[in-house]
Amino acid sequence: MAIEWADVLASVPLELAIEAMREHYREQTRSIMPADIVALAADMPAAGHEHPVDVREWLGARGVDPGEFQARIEAGERPTRVLRELGSGMGS
Repeated sequence: MAIEWADVLASVPLELAIEAMREHYREQTRSIMPADIVALAADMPAAGHEHPVDVREWLGARGVDPGEFQARIEAGERPTRVLRELGSGMGS
């Protein structure tokens, strides 16, 4: 599921995604979904656009197997720990 979220959010700059989450939780009590972030971010002014990222390609280029990453995240491990262990020190 983490990879799918990242795929959906790849076109949203991090700063906008964070601000969209803040805005969502100012008014909502339900959990946020990627579609909420995309919709909210689309209505916000962008300060410099980042290029979309292919998450599987990004992980693979750093020595991380996307399938193993996904499985470990779904098992409840923290992304930074998984990246650090699978990607030669990433996430530290």
